[in-house]
Amino acid sequence: MKVKDNHANKNGPNSPEPVASRLKPTLGRLIHKNRRHAWWLAGGMAAGMIGATVQVGFAWAVRGLTGGVVDSNHSDLAKWLIGIGLLFFAASLFAALGRYLAGRYAGSVMRDVRRNAADRIIRMQLPFMEKQRSGDVLSLLGNDLGQVGQYLEDHLPGIAFHAVWLILAFISAMVLSWELLLLSFACVPLIMILVSIVGKPVQGLTSVQNEALGSANIITQDVVSGQVEVKAFGLQDWLQGRHDRAADAWVKDGEKALKARIRMNLTNFLNVLVPLLIMGGLGAVFVLNGRMTAADVIGFISVSNGLINPIMALGQILGETRKAAGACERLMQLDDLPNERADGRDLTLDAQAPLVQMRDLSFSYERADTDGKMVRQQVFEDFNLDIRRGESIAIVGGSGSGKSTLLKLIAGFYAPEGGTIRFGGHAQSDWALPAMRRHMALVQQDTFLFPGTLSENIAIGCLGDRMPAPGISGVSDTEIAEAADVAHIAAFIEQLPEGYASLAGERGAKLSGGQRQRIAIARAALRNTELLLLDEPTSALDTATEQAVQRELEHLMEGRTSIVVAHRLSTVRNADRILVLESGRVAEEGSHDHLMSLQGRYWELVRHQTDEEACA
Repeated sequence: MKVKDNHANKNGPNSPEPVASRLKPTLGRLIHKNRRHAWWLAGGMAAGMIGATVQVGFAWAVRGLTGGVVDSNHSDLAKWLIGIGLLFFAASLFAALGRYLAGRYAGSVMRDVRRNAADRIIRMQLPFMEKQRSGDVLSLLGNDLGQVGQYLEDHLPGIAFHAVWLILAFISAMVLSWELLLLSFACVPLIMILVSIVGKPVQGLTSVQNEALGSANIITQDVVSGQVEVKAFGLQDWLQGRHDRAADAWVKDGEKALKARIRMNLTNFLNVLVPLLIMGGLGAVFVLNGRMTAADVIGFISVSNGLINPIMALGQILGETRKAAGACERLMQLDDLPNERADGRDLTLDAQAPLVQMRDLSFSYERADTDGKMVRQQVFEDFNLDIRRGESIAIVGGSGSGKSTLLKLIAGFYAPEGGTIRFGGHAQSDWALPAMRRHMALVQQDTFLFPGTLSENIAIGCLGDRMPAPGISGVSDTEIAEAADVAHIAAFIEQLPEGYASLAGERGAKLSGGQRQRIAIARAALRNTELLLLDEPTSALDTATEQAVQRELEHLMEGRTSIVVAHRLSTVRNADRILVLESGRVAEEGSHDHLMSLQGRYWELVRHQTDEEACA
């Protein structure tokens, strides 16, 4: 997702950049924003620091035990054995505790990030969303979110552990033998390769938690694909509730994966075998030469794990920080994206004023020219229109004339650049958008159905207005059945084995085009609003189905104000007024008979379409 962002890397995503410079505006911003969960992180780091101290103490205890064996000092053997056992138990305990606390921190932060991201996407301005590919948006909540979560859980808390372990181990190694310390650094590359091979299985464990993202991603995909329906029917809070419940389930599944990763992490203690074999040979030479005692060599070998492992781990964390910073940067950009305005208030329609009134309206949008450069395309300029209550208006014209754009301006999906739009006698800017849209119902050419039941898909017509509690439909079965009857879809639904509980399938795949449009009509009937916005509702249907759906639409339009964007001109003959748009202006206006008598632009459109249908 490419947007303007002050935190973006100006040198490009692949340009080398100090980690600190990227950590501050991206990961640092994320950590600060979620600071209420910081005590989980602090606890994880504290447990890691204590565990690092115990690791070094374990090495000294091994040295003491070895000295007691070599010197045959039996009185100290039991003490050292008990101490080693306690230290080993403490190291395992603090390692597990640190992993658990870090996992809880990552899970809590990622749940809030996911909630925030879903909320931003749900409430994002439609013009911006229309420019984005759904795959790019969903990638933020899949790959990027997973990468940042893995960093917060697996790498960020480890900085404290490995730093303390390295410092204490270095001091201890210097005390035991500075000469062996220098020689041991020559073994670092080999140790890094061996430990990397041993540690590879741990990297695949995150797939367990990633599989749990599926249910939440499905809801998010519905939000992205059904933006118009979400806004038109005021479903933002309803969808947010569904998403929050799915996100909570994701956290629970993530805790199961976390426990599996903790168990796997305990096996990494086998990595101490590599430095034992290498340092043992060098230490034996030093013992034979009298430069070190056997106890010092054993102690140094134990300490050397704190030299090799932290260096390798901190190098890996450095690389992971760069990756996570890039992913976090994209996630945090959501906070900078434009949301629909949330101001305004719920107003009462003025019965004496035109339902819709446009004065000196101007609007343009960005498009790519032949050279790929973004240029402004003027759609409307000094546009004026009055629509009276109870009037049926048809809008026709060629492609790019502004037909669908006009509906989106009326619904508040787009904001005009100049002039005013009044709805129900009040300036559109004074309305709260959800309150204004409660007076509108939308039927589009390509109706979006959610992958729930047919009953739920019809109930969506007023679900956003009634704001039911979680688990409560908010719409009675009788109301749903009456709306389905208006749309002439009730008989078909009742014949299904599961009736209204039948699933619509992904994007309504289990229904035909005509059946999907009837579901859309049922939604509008259930909404029972003053204004109907019909955006080419039958253009994608075959002729027979179109005629049947058109009859249902005409029945729904009775007694209501309706604005119909029409591709097939045969469907708008009975409109009170037909507006012929051309280059963002009204070229002709009048009834069908009047416009045909003029033999102007409308007459040409009708004749051209009639000729096309005759040749088909």
